Amino acid sequence: YSDSASQSECASCEAGKFQSDEAKESCNECQPGHFCPASYMISTCTPTSKTECGDCLAGTVSTGGTVTECTSCTADGEYSDTDLASFCKTAKAGHIPTPDRTTLVT
Repeated sequence: YSDSASQSECASCEAGKFQSDEAKESCNECQPGHFCPASYMISTCTPTSKTECGDCLAGTVSTGGTVTECTSCTADGEYSDTDLASFCKTAKAGHIPTPDRTTLVT
């Protein structure tokens, strides 16, 4: 978003807020009980185009902010079984993640 007509660069929305429309001067609040999807930036905002984001798929997560790629769940026992995750889950005792870190096996 851009909070000033003379601003030549877009600003990032703060945590808990989003803006999906072009040429807006403010950000919207995420609805209570919801969160903004975990994504990564493909291209940054310019005066004539909006920021383009990509979804982080199962096995990866987004740490939020202005990340340009998703982070793989790589620590022992970590996995992510859903798209758009913002954190890796830890496998319960007796279970281990599959090599792609998207499901668990016993």
